[in-house]
Amino acid sequence: MVKVELHGFEGTGKTLKEAKADAHNQADTALAGNYTPCILRFKGNTVLVWREPRHGWGYRLLSDADHVVGNGDLYASTGYADKAEVVRSAKKHLAQASYVPGSTLDEMDALAYVHKDDRRDLQSWIAFQIRYAAARATGKTDHEAHQSACYV
Repeated sequence: MVKVELHGFEGTGKTLKEAKADAHNQADTALAGNYTPCILRFKGNTVLVWREPRHGWGYRLLSDADHVVGNGDLYASTGYADKAEVVRSAKKHLAQASYVPGSTLDEMDALAYVHKDDRRDLQSWIAFQIRYAAARATGKTDHEAHQSACYV
């Protein structure tokens, strides 16, 4: 078996010609399709969604209530198969980043924002946040509060 690397793509084949063709096919597949990035905003939080040829779709939280990403390279949560999948995941992250424990309005907004199939998981996460905040309010350490919130 022959292996060759072309432009960051490793091709394999019985001959050098087949290995090169395999690498070119991988590059063609990676570069085909939609590369249009998008920005998602929810309650003051911002996410950038983009696609990389070798890693697929990904996203990065750019700003939240406490900070904005500064200058420099951006590294994403990558490996999503398509734009719809990464947007769904990014929306769930935005909903979590914007949630304030105990706020009924925030909970309702967050649940309405995410994909319908993610609502149960988000409700579970919100319930954990409420239990954790309550435990911390009683003076428990981070570890104790986490244990208390996990094992109801």
